[in-house]
Amino acid sequence: MAPGLAVLDEPFGECSARQTWELLDLVLRLSEKVQTLLLSADECVRAWTDRNHDSVAVIDLVAEMTTDPSLPVR
Repeated sequence: MAPGLAVLDEPFGECSARQTWELLDLVLRLSEKVQTLLLSADECVRAWTDRNHDSVAVIDLVAEMTTDPSLPVR
């Protein structure tokens, strides 16, 4: 049985921008089979999600914290 959820926490730390985009494309293809949660503050990942916004769901916690006054800011 395939896993139900893969959690990736900052998995591209040592990768170049090109490698990161290639790996994100691979993660996108794999996510068709396994639900995937990718946690990242990397600007390269943000740029990739902007390009692929029709294929991925993005929750930008930084943007949420700066636009929602009910959230605590640390």
